[in-house]
Amino acid sequence: MNNINNDMTELDLPFEIKPAFKLQNTDRKHIESMSEDELSDQISILRKDIENAGKKCNLLVSLINYLNDEIKKYKQLLKNGEGDIYGNKQWLSVIQTHASIYEMRGYLTLLQMDAMTTIVGLYQAKNDTERIMLCKHAYTIMYEAIEDNLFKKISAGIKKYPEELKGDVYKPFWRGVKDIIKKMTNHAEAKIIRNTIDAHKCHSFLDQINAYKKCSWSQSVVNMYGLFRVINLINEYMNLINNNMEVLYNRFYENMKEYIKKLDELQEQLKSLP
Repeated sequence: MNNINNDMTELDLPFEIKPAFKLQNTDRKHIESMSEDELSDQISILRKDIENAGKKCNLLVSLINYLNDEIKKYKQLLKNGEGDIYGNKQWLSVIQTHASIYEMRGYLTLLQMDAMTTIVGLYQAKNDTERIMLCKHAYTIMYEAIEDNLFKKISAGIKKYPEELKGDVYKPFWRGVKDIIKKMTNHAEAKIIRNTIDAHKCHSFLDQINAYKKCSWSQSVVNMYGLFRVINLINEYMNLINNNMEVLYNRFYENMKEYIKKLDELQEQLKSLP
């Protein structure tokens, strides 16, 4: 076997062997423009952010589980016809809204962690083959976000909250999101890479290699940072909503005071009946 391998390396092939996994020149310029210290600093920051995001997930899990238990309890009360039906329905609506906010924040946090972890891998890769092999996941993350209509779903989710929780920041907020998205990979390009070499594997070896050649290291980094920034914007907006949940709670308490007052008045009227 060793003799065969040695003979093969000495063959005078009639064609030139070119590397299948070779970065584009523009990618090479981006990599060479970054110093080791800059990369190290970026990786340290990203790792700290990933760790903090993990801690945030722990908190969100506890909050969502608590609210889900409350939701389950009040649904059961309504089903059994126990307690005050009007009050239970109003309170259920409030805590369901709060739970949906935490659910959205958790979903966004995990997506952001995926983007940050992918950037760390892209930065740490030591050669073109590693870099290109890692790029495909960045394209898949982008594809899934777009294919799943992530931004439309978030927009629809935010719109269901009370109008006073949005204020004048709504339109400029989404303009900022759209400006970032414009710099990211288009849906068609991401779809080819995702469906050929990542989430699905094409049966053709050459088609897979050609898909790898479409992968851009620099665009992958741009995509993940773009997604990271978009989610930061969304989370900032979600903070406004979350911080103003007091509006809903105060409204509930005021409605209940008015409701109790009317019940008391009705009770007094009933006492006066012959």
